[in-house]
Amino acid sequence: MPAPKTEKLGTLIDCGVAVQNMCATIVACGLNEHLCNVALLQELVERLPPTIKLDWARYRQVLNVVTLSDFSAWLETLVEAACAVTVPSSFNSYASKTDKRGRKEEMYVHVESEGNSDPIPASTSRVASSSASTACVICREACGNPSSCRTFRGMKVSDRWAALNRYKLCRKCLSKHFDACPVKKVCGKNGCTYMHHNLLHDDSRYQRRDTPQRSLPVVSDTTVETCNTHSNSVNKVLFRYVPVLLHGRGKSIRVFAFLNDGSSVTWMDHSLLSELGIQGEAHPLCLGWTSDHQRQEPKSVKLSLQISGVHDSKLYTIPKVHTVQSLALPRQSLALNDLTRRYKHLRSIPVDSYRDATPRILIGMDNCHLRYALDSKEGDKQEPIATRTRLGWIVCGPCAVLSQPVSTAYHSFHVCPCYERNDAELHKAVKSYFTLDSIGLKTGKQLLSKDDERAEQLLKSLTRVKGKRYETGLLWRGDDIKLPDSKPMASRRLVCLEKRMQRDPCLAESLKEKVRDYERRGYIEKLTERQLSAKYPRVWYLPIFPVTNLNKPGKLRIVWDAAAKVAGVSLNSCLLTGPDLLTSLVSVLHRFREFRIAITGDIREMFLQVMMNENDQQCLRFLWRNGESDRAPDVYALKVMAFGATCSPSSAQFVKNQNAQRFIDRFPRAVEAIMEEHYVDDMLSSVETEDEAIKLAKDVQLIHAEAGFEIRNWLSNSNRVLQELESSPDARDVLCWLNLMFLITGNIASSLQYE
Repeated sequence: MPAPKTEKLGTLIDCGVAVQNMCATIVACGLNEHLCNVALLQELVERLPPTIKLDWARYRQVLNVVTLSDFSAWLETLVEAACAVTVPSSFNSYASKTDKRGRKEEMYVHVESEGNSDPIPASTSRVASSSASTACVICREACGNPSSCRTFRGMKVSDRWAALNRYKLCRKCLSKHFDACPVKKVCGKNGCTYMHHNLLHDDSRYQRRDTPQRSLPVVSDTTVETCNTHSNSVNKVLFRYVPVLLHGRGKSIRVFAFLNDGSSVTWMDHSLLSELGIQGEAHPLCLGWTSDHQRQEPKSVKLSLQISGVHDSKLYTIPKVHTVQSLALPRQSLALNDLTRRYKHLRSIPVDSYRDATPRILIGMDNCHLRYALDSKEGDKQEPIATRTRLGWIVCGPCAVLSQPVSTAYHSFHVCPCYERNDAELHKAVKSYFTLDSIGLKTGKQLLSKDDERAEQLLKSLTRVKGKRYETGLLWRGDDIKLPDSKPMASRRLVCLEKRMQRDPCLAESLKEKVRDYERRGYIEKLTERQLSAKYPRVWYLPIFPVTNLNKPGKLRIVWDAAAKVAGVSLNSCLLTGPDLLTSLVSVLHRFREFRIAITGDIREMFLQVMMNENDQQCLRFLWRNGESDRAPDVYALKVMAFGATCSPSSAQFVKNQNAQRFIDRFPRAVEAIMEEHYVDDMLSSVETEDEAIKLAKDVQLIHAEAGFEIRNWLSNSNRVLQELESSPDARDVLCWLNLMFLITGNIASSLQYE
């Protein structure tokens, strides 16, 4: 990279462009940590002339942390200023240059034509000879390039292609060079996406390839702020750009503003804060845009700002502005003389010409009074319209005369609720801290939040006995929740699962057997055509995936992924967690060590024993085709509680406790053990005698059986208890295990209570 010299602004421009390219390469490669390379930053600063180095020192004083990105952004402002006062030594299409060895090279610089608007950067395309740089190969006159040649433009498209092949010209820039063409722009004519000059476009040969736009579903209880700038268009259009003055502490800065009707909020470049000498309230953002891409803005701030038009001293206050690192809006130029010559209705409009204007503030609909049309002038169809706003006159709309066609792009942002979730997680962490601090204390009836109150009401109304089983439903956040179409997402996940099964035949066979076993047990059901065509309030398709436990080889469990998202919505995001009905683990451990005889057991497949009502079964659909990827998948519905749904733990505990309360008069000690001495699906109890242990275990077993729960894997430090419960592990091993467990749980309980 050349060291810039103050007397040669061109070297400053080269230096700035090199730094920008370096930073862009670092970001594109995902090596963001290199942006904090202090040694590299200091080396770049040392290459600056003393006066510019001093300017950089003043700039960085207002920043707490400086990275290569900050240096590149600051250098970019100098490059833009240098470009504004640097003019080419010759306005010909080619400029000659001599290298250190005396060899003369011809460099193609800045050819701007009506046909193809991309300028060719200097030092990228070497032409064959200096004589060719002054004469057009088509007409042999001094028009420079075929794109501006009248003879070439008067040809048929087929004749243009023939001339292109005859003179061996590049189909992208219509010039002759021997290295790779720097032009990367597609044709764009009538939507053509091929890489050729638009003067070579033939509608009969190149058909437009449309891409359908994905429609986003509307989900209740979700607030989304969007910023839709503009969609890609092949027409030449002037956007609503207007020069404005931003006012800070004793200074004003002239920038361009974009008045955007598709944005609900107002944004501006973060660098304006230091330039205006103002500060705001830290408000980190997560910006999301098309295809679910996201970008963090940890340095974003929220502030109020004063603004005025450049020809009007009246100040207007924008109460809420969010900053982003870079808006990256497209450049636009407006030549008033060209416009007034073509459009008579614009001749009396007081609009200033501008070139390569890039807006640094985007004004959304939250400040629509600034973009309100106080007056307007319009011509015929497909002609630009002039509107007078409180910030000045704006010319916008379709325009056939542009000094530089607009480079179009598409931006769509929304304020992601990530940081709202962070607040909820912080609240949860503080709540857990106070819960731990109050171990052993009982404060009476626990106060429930609004969500827990709703969940409790749903549990009471939806849960009922159905034979030897219980039936319940999902705990929906609202009664009118509408879900997007999740079947395409589930189909893609099924394909991924099948690829994994192909790579691992053992996993594939285990998964197939597990699905067959679930179908035999009635946990899942293949839906018929009648069921698929029936109307239900809500339908959701869940992806499935297997999980294994290294401590339990050969055992596989299927998880229904209720956290899978479609357009930012998952099934879990629409469900309540439900009240916390778990008994404190510390309390369970204290009781477990209280008496001489210990007894433990666990409930087999607890979640799968609770049935779901028919409507909510349709939100637990999943796709399966037994690994036969050459046919359409079958649609199954999970008829029982899903392992993976956020409300399942609370619902399972509610069913367990409600079933136990039915037997409070007959088996009070067993009911106490179920409600106070169970942690999730594990029972940890202790009694004084072996007879009490045997009776307690059998009573608990009977109560659980009334809800379809099977408690098994009994363990005890008494051989007699194990024999009565028909458990036959090595008594000596069991005694050693339980004695060790007593010691461990005693230490855990003591440390949790007293530390």
